[in-house]
Amino acid sequence: MAVLFFLITACSESKISKEEAEQILKIKYPRAIDMYIYGGDPKYAKMLQEAGLDSEGYVSIKKSKKLGDGSGWVTFNEKALPYILETSESEKKDLVQKVKAAEEQLSEITTIEQDDDNGTAEITYTTKVTGLTPFARLIKLKEGEVKQRKAYAIKYYDEWRLKEKNAK
Repeated sequence: MAVLFFLITACSESKISKEEAEQILKIKYPRAIDMYIYGGDPKYAKMLQEAGLDSEGYVSIKKSKKLGDGSGWVTFNEKALPYILETSESEKKDLVQKVKAAEEQLSEITTIEQDDDNGTAEITYTTKVTGLTPFARLIKLKEGEVKQRKAYAIKYYDEWRLKEKNAK
């Protein structure tokens, strides 16, 4: 019984350091900021055109289609290949393509609030938007843009792990 009390007490008293918090957050970062292009939707064709992505050679846009033409308005060119992300087969059938708009990097851990009773911690940190692609114009990202984020960590035995939002 004394050993169990010691283990519970030892686990609940250990604090998460900024270095530990950074290590567990590195699982999530850097990450791609992605977006979906709906090639069958003429609104997306117009957005791509207004952003100049057709004139720059990233996409080709059909000006008109015949009745019953099931192909999309948008075709991605070879120049866009570095920004094409894995997209499910069902989405591809629906003429949807996921593209990379930028990258989000872990910047700084600002605060850590720890709940020793539950062995959890709320980590507040910032990220920075980097590596804008031509598709970033569609969602108006800015290079160096800083975002405030929160993550939750939980102590499992002797190590801290990210706690998923929907985990109980």
